[in-house]
Amino acid sequence: MDATAPGAALGSRGGETEIAPASVARFSLRARQTLTQIGILPLALGVLTWVVLAPRLVPSLLWDRGIFVSVGERLLAGDTLYSQVWDNKDPFFFYFVAAQRWAGPLAEPIAEGLLLLIAALSVYSLVRHLSNARTAFVIGFIAAPIILTGAFYYPGYTHLPGISLCLAAYALSLRDNSAGAGIAIGLFFFVKLIMVPLGLVLVLCALRGRSLASVSRFLAALALSLLAGTSMLLARSEFYPFLATVRYNLTYVQNISGDGSLSGSFRAHLARIASSGFYVALASTASVLLFAAIAINPRERPMAGAIIAASLALVAAVVILGLTGLWDHHDKILYVPAILPAVCCSPFLETALAGSRAIFGLGLVLSQAFLLGGSTGVASISRTPLADWRVKMSALTSPSPETRRLLALGPSGSYARLGTNDDLGHAAGLRHWKLLCPKFHQYAFQPGQVLDETFACASTSPVLLIANSFRTEGGRSVWNEYVAKVELC
Repeated sequence: MDATAPGAALGSRGGETEIAPASVARFSLRARQTLTQIGILPLALGVLTWVVLAPRLVPSLLWDRGIFVSVGERLLAGDTLYSQVWDNKDPFFFYFVAAQRWAGPLAEPIAEGLLLLIAALSVYSLVRHLSNARTAFVIGFIAAPIILTGAFYYPGYTHLPGISLCLAAYALSLRDNSAGAGIAIGLFFFVKLIMVPLGLVLVLCALRGRSLASVSRFLAALALSLLAGTSMLLARSEFYPFLATVRYNLTYVQNISGDGSLSGSFRAHLARIASSGFYVALASTASVLLFAAIAINPRERPMAGAIIAASLALVAAVVILGLTGLWDHHDKILYVPAILPAVCCSPFLETALAGSRAIFGLGLVLSQAFLLGGSTGVASISRTPLADWRVKMSALTSPSPETRRLLALGPSGSYARLGTNDDLGHAAGLRHWKLLCPKFHQYAFQPGQVLDETFACASTSPVLLIANSFRTEGGRSVWNEYVAKVELC
């Protein structure tokens, strides 16, 4: 047999001749060509960007992330989501958190990094649809991570999984992988339901003008993905409680904000999440998008499609925030339309990044990325010093004060918790303890019926874990009555 026949490549190790498949050789050649096209300077800046951003990917157990960790830990202890342990986020997100807790402390920042990598690869693919490898790398692996870890970023929260799925679905649909896009959108319903309209807008823009077969593959994959997700929840007896949680969320967002009318509620929601960073991100997104629209060549159909998709995504994001926005981290939804104008400008950046102009082009991309991420100064760009990173990593491996208080009573037992979202992941280390009341975190804005149900449940518990946050608040009569009732007992 001729070892140099077509379809084979030679290599040797320790005197032994190996035949590598031609596909591997072609991939290696293509990779070297791509790296050559990207160039040393963008590659070095890309590596530096990820090294600098890495400390920001470590989740803190403060506030909501601690609640997410506790829910994940209770799932690992065998509890049923929404029935035996409760929070109002989507089910697959909690499965994702539980998987991280099962894998160990390092899995949590690694998971954030993987989500960021999926988003970066998706943006790279979107730009390659319009421009060369260097521009795609700069936007995908430098600009996109800076935007996604901008002023609204909280590691370990629900938005980054949703954004990664959204961008992946859009990239897959543009690559004519409509089945993959359908699967991604189907997962979206169980990972970040509130962002589904944003993903659908982008995918439908990409499928516009495609063949009936392509659209059919998308719909079939979407249906199968929804069926698989629903079947999993039904098998775990979590589907109907999940629907009840969705109904609760619809009531919850309107009870906190609004005067009863749709327009009043819309304005109130936007007022709650508006900040200097919000206006910077919104204005920067609109400005870059307007520049791309003015400079567009009407004959370039892919470019026109990208601008239409980015414009509709911006409208969809603002509408979602106007209907549901409550806290500053909800502004992270803006990061999807914030990234897309940079994609639209890729043909122009291609010229700016060429040859001796590369330094100017990279500087332009960096400055715009910070603004698109809502960063308003150096303080908002570098909020995670090394000391903070070390503290957060230490917290991921240490039991919280509440955990230690329960374990001091014994290795197992039954308990209920009264307090807000300051538990610091208290359920970590308590898998042999039984949580009697699903709603182990309560808030002053919750309706009296929910608080009464929690009180009735907690009153039957042999052990009550009362958090430091459990105290009266000014102007919260229902909550204060609840606290007084607990103190009386």
